[in-house]
Amino acid sequence: MKKGSKVTVSYDVTVEAGSLILEWKDIKMNHYFHKEFYDSQSGSFSFEAERRYYTLKFTGKNTKGGCIIELNESAS
Repeated sequence: MKKGSKVTVSYDVTVEAGSLILEWKDIKMNHYFHKEFYDSQSGSFSFEAERRYYTLKFTGKNTKGGCIIELNESAS
């Protein structure tokens, strides 16, 4: 990602059993998004990129389902 760009992360989570944790953070472990899903949901969040590298982490707890992530980056 380019510093200063606007980033929008869209998600479509399907949970058939258990739960799914979705985390988006930078390399200094600052959280931009953290949510535990117990049922199917779609949504998005946006932020201005302060760094070039970020981490997307999925954690399943007895999970059955899936997740689609879409990333859009635009100049500020």
